[in-house]
Formats: sequence, structure tokens, C-alpha cells
Amino acid sequence: MSNHKIWILGINPENPNQLILSVKDKITNNLNVKPGDKVSWEIKKKSGVASISITKNESSKNVFSKGPKEIKDSSSWKGTVDPDITVPSNELYTIHFTPKGSKEIHRYDPKISVNN
Repeated sequence: MSNHKIWILGINPENPNQLILSVKDKITNNLNVKPGDKVSWEIKKKSGVASISITKNESSKNVFSKGPKEIKDSSSWKGTVDPDITVPSNELYTIHFTPKGSKEIHRYDPKISVNN
């Protein structure tokens, strides 16, 4: 089982409804994981993003057995991929985010792919 950290680097200047996400220093909107892996989301300080919340996209399969849920006293979130999930599986999940200095909530739908 691996731990995957998704960094929220910023908001796409060409599309204010799209976040710039990074995993292991690679910009991506698709994370590849294995059953039982742990996933966390963390906002970079100079990202321009004030807060996030993560929800299941109702039109997609839920690949998580735990979470995603907010880590207490932080702006980070974490979840655990279902160790018994049928592979391959994919989920579009939703990150609701608020830009710094704004009250407007935007939504972005990246993808998680579960394989062996």
C-alpha cells in the first residue's frame, strides 16, 4: 500500500473552474492508485486557494472505503481506496474550492483510477 499526496498548486488562469494538481512533481488531473492505497490532498501556500471540500461525484463509482474527509484543524483531506474494490475502477470526484479573497465556490472534477 502506498501513500499518494495530491498538491493543489493553484487555479488555472485560463479556466477559473479548474485546479492545477500535482502528484510527485507532475501536473495531472488523473491519479493512478492500487486497492488499499491512501490519498491525501494538500493546498500549497501560494496556490490562491483558500479552502477545499471533496465529495463523491454522484454519476461515478466511489473507490474509497474511508473518506475522503477533512483532517481536523487543517485544510487538508485524506481518504483510503477500498482494499476490496474490483479493478480496474475509476471515479470522478469533486473538489469544491474557494479562491482566496472570494466567497464564490467553484467545482472541479478530477479522476482517480484504481489498477493492480
